[in-house]
Amino acid sequence: MLTMVGVAFEAHEGRECHNQHDHSSSIKKRKNMTSVIAYLGNSELLDHTATKGTILAFTRGLALQLVNRGIQVNGVAPGPMDTTGSGFFQQQ
Repeated sequence: MLTMVGVAFEAHEGRECHNQHDHSSSIKKRKNMTSVIAYLGNSELLDHTATKGTILAFTRGLALQLVNRGIQVNGVAPGPMDTTGSGFFQQQ
């Protein structure tokens, strides 16, 4: 859940930054990284699945909260990546 603390802190700081500066000429955007596992679930990686699902729900709520202020919020949810650490998933 430490990941979610960082996401919430960064969202708060980003909101404060937009409040303090005139960004009327620029498009205000932010994005959060989640994972396809938030949609699919995984019984072996329950903590990871829960964290990514929490980030997804937070991103959706934040988007609804900030839309009237002209801030676009997106979530990026990549799928599995073939890395040296992904051998764990291939063995399952």
